[in-house]
Amino acid sequence: SSIHLGLVLDASYSMLLHNPPAFDPMLQAARNAVVEGLALYAGRPGDFTWDVEWFNETLAYPAASGRAWQPDDILTIPEPGPGTATKLFAAVESQALRMLDRYATTANGPHDHHVMIVLSDGADNYSWFDNSNIANSGATASGAPFDVVGWDSTGIDAAVDVITTHPNLTVHALGLGSKVE
Repeated sequence: SSIHLGLVLDASYSMLLHNPPAFDPMLQAARNAVVEGLALYAGRPGDFTWDVEWFNETLAYPAASGRAWQPDDILTIPEPGPGTATKLFAAVESQALRMLDRYATTANGPHDHHVMIVLSDGADNYSWFDNSNIANSGATASGAPFDVVGWDSTGIDAAVDVITTHPNLTVHALGLGSKVE
C-alpha cells in the first residue's frame, strides 16, 4: 500500500501569539511526520509521497519548477508577520483539490490512502475575501522555491464539498496553541 500525505499549515500571525508560540512546534511536527513516513516506507513495497501548503491571507506551496523540497525545508517556511489574516478554509479546499488531482497518478490503488493533516489554531477570518488575483513566488531560507497565490471567496461548506468528492481521503484537523478556536 502507498500513502500520499497532504499537510496544511497555519502561517498566520496568531500562531505566534500563543504561550508558548505554536508556529515553530507546528513546523517541527510537520517535518517529523514526513521524516517518519519516509522512514516507514524505506525498503518496503509501496510509496510515501507528500505535499505541504501553508496559509495566512494567501496560500503558499512548493513551486512546480526548481529543486525538489526536502523534509527539512519545512522548518524554513517563513515566519508570519504581524497582522496577517487566516484563510484556513481556502487552504483546506486548495489542498483537497490538489490531492484529488494527485489521486489520478499517486496512491490510487485499492489499499492506498490519501491523508490530509491540518495544523492550525483554528481561526479563519479571511476565506470570505476573494484575492485570487495574487500570484507571487519566493524561496525559504534554505533556498526551497515556493509559489504564493490568492484564492476565490470560499467557506467551510465548499471545502467539505471538495473533500467529499475525493474517493479516498481522510482529514485530520489538529488544534495547536494555548487557545484553540
